[in-house]
Order: sequence, then C-alpha cells, then structure tokens
Amino acid sequence: MVYPTKHSFLMQCLTNPKEFFCNRVSRRMQHASASASASRPGTAAAAENGVIEIHSLDEWRSKWQAQSNSNKLMVVHFSAKWCGPCRFIEPAFAELAAQFKDVAFVTIDVDELEHLASKWKVRAIPTFFLLKGRQVMHKIVGAKRNELERKIQMVINQSTAA
Repeated sequence: MVYPTKHSFLMQCLTNPKEFFCNRVSRRMQHASASASASRPGTAAAAENGVIEIHSLDEWRSKWQAQSNSNKLMVVHFSAKWCGPCRFIEPAFAELAAQFKDVAFVTIDVDELEHLASKWKVRAIPTFFLLKGRQVMHKIVGAKRNELERKIQMVINQSTAA
C-alpha cells in the first residue's frame, strides 16, 4: 500500500511498528558505521591538530614503548564519542597540542579499548594522564582545561629546571 509522502512516516509506523522500528535502527547503525569508518584511519596518525588517536592495542604498545624510551611528556586523554564533557574539551585539547609542540597528545576511546581503560583504572571520563617515561606525573579527571594546562606547564618547568 502506498501512502502520500506527507503521511508515509506516520502510516508506516502505525501499520507495522515492529518492521518500522527495525528499519530505522538498521539505517542508523549503517549510518553510524559508515561515519565511524570514514572518520577513523587504519593506523594511529597525528591529526591536523597534533592529537594522535589510538585505535588498537598494538598502536598503544608502540606509542607506549616509544614514550618509555624517551624523556618526553605525553598527555593521554581517555574519552568516548558519546560523552558530552569529552566533546566539550576536545577543541581545548587540540589547542593545547598546538601550544605545546614538544608534548605528545594522545586520545584513546574507552569504548574501543575497554581493556586499556580498565588497566589504567579509568573510572570517569574525560580522564587525563600526564606521563614522563613510565611514570605518571599527574592524573586529572573531568573537563578541566585550566588545570590541565597548568599541570602540563608545571611538568615542563620541572624538566627544564632539572
């Protein structure tokens, strides 16, 4: 049965709600997977803003090994795509990456790498770890841009003073 365009949405829902719901969910899932695969490269790479996105344990191990062998500061941001405060702090995180060129900025999605988030005892997001070598210098929980910037500057100043 063909319905007028204006009422097709309502009529489809009323005549067969189960099929209508399944079709809507299927379309949303297809859209979500298409946009996720388009927005995510296959390997960890520095984005235009200087933030490296980690999508696999192998990528993390590689980055962690490089970090462990250097004396460079690394800021690790645990976040999720659905998290409002995480989306709020992303532009500020990118600005900090542009401001502090000698610091490695890394983002890890807790939904993609649940095991890693669990290992680091991430209980709330966003969570930031400031790492130097294998040592955690600071941990910041919440979208606190000023505190994050202050702690990064403090670790940098400690390094130059030493």
